[in-house]
Amino acid sequence: MPYAVDHQFLDLIKEIRSSSSENILAALKSKFAKIPQQWQQVMENYFAKYTFWGALNVAANQYEVLANRARALSEHWADFLWLYEKLADYRSRYALFAFVNNWYAFDFQTLSNAKERLYKDYFDPDIMKCDENEVLVDLGAFIGSTVINYINTYTAKYKRIYCYEITPQTFAALRHNLQGLNNIVFCPKGASDQNGVMYLSENAGDTSANILTAGGLLAVPTVTIDEDIQEPVTFIKMDIEGAEQKALLGCAMQIRNNKPKLALSVYHNNEDIWKIARLIEEICPGYDFYLRYHGENLIPTEMTLLAVYQS
Repeated sequence: MPYAVDHQFLDLIKEIRSSSSENILAALKSKFAKIPQQWQQVMENYFAKYTFWGALNVAANQYEVLANRARALSEHWADFLWLYEKLADYRSRYALFAFVNNWYAFDFQTLSNAKERLYKDYFDPDIMKCDENEVLVDLGAFIGSTVINYINTYTAKYKRIYCYEITPQTFAALRHNLQGLNNIVFCPKGASDQNGVMYLSENAGDTSANILTAGGLLAVPTVTIDEDIQEPVTFIKMDIEGAEQKALLGCAMQIRNNKPKLALSVYHNNEDIWKIARLIEEICPGYDFYLRYHGENLIPTEMTLLAVYQS
C-alpha cells in the first residue's frame, strides 16, 4: 500500500503538470513575496554568491532562479516522477519530495525534516559497503574532508584513493591535510568527458565553488577518469560544481566494466537532480538509486545521489 509521501508526491506532480511554466512562475513570485523578508534576503544573497541557478533580486526585478525552476518543473515533471519511482527507499523518496516541494511551494519544514543526521555526506554504510579493496576516486577532493570522513566511516579500509582538485591553494592544503596516509594519489586536474585544458574561474566568496571555463589565466588540465586511471575503480565520488555530467561521461567505461559505487552531487544546476540518474541508467542499467540530503532548509543544496549496482 502506498505511504503518505507517495500520495503527497503524486498530488504535487499532478498539480505541476496541469500548470504552464508561466503560471508556475507567477505562483512562485507570489509565494516568494509572502515569506519573511529576512529569509528573502538570505536567499538573494546566496544566489548572488553562487550563480549556478541564476539571479534573484526583487529590487532589480530579477527572477531568473524562479523562472528556471518553473521551466524545469513544467518541462520535466515526468523525469521527476521517473526518479521518484526508481528510488530504492523512502528516505530517498521523502528527500525528493522535499526538494521539489521547496522549489514549488517554498516548503522549508519538509526540507529540514529530510536532512540526514546520522551519516556524513557521500557515505551511508547501510547501502555503501566498503572494504580493504576499495579504489576510491574523489573528484572535488577540496582540502581532504571527504577522505577523512571515508576513513572515519569505514575504519581506514581502502586499497588506494585518487584525489582530484583544480585550485592550487586548495590542492596544497589537500596534500598537507592527508600527508602521512598511505596510497593516496594526488591529481591537480579536472575531470571531464575529454582530455584537454580549461581555465580556473574563481568564486570571490568561496574557493570550494571554483569552476573550470573555456577561457582565463590559469590553465588546468582536464582528463577522463577512464584514461587517467588504469586500475579498476570501485567507488566514485563527485562534487565538482556543475561539471558532474561531463565527468560522469568520462567514467563511462569504468562504470560499465567495474560497476563502482557512485556518490554524486546533484544540485549544482536545475537539471542534475534527475538527469544524472538518467545518464547512469543509459551508461549501465541495473543501478539502485538513493538520495541523501545534507543541506539547510531554505535552499535545497547538498543533495547527493547514491548509486549501487545490483549484484
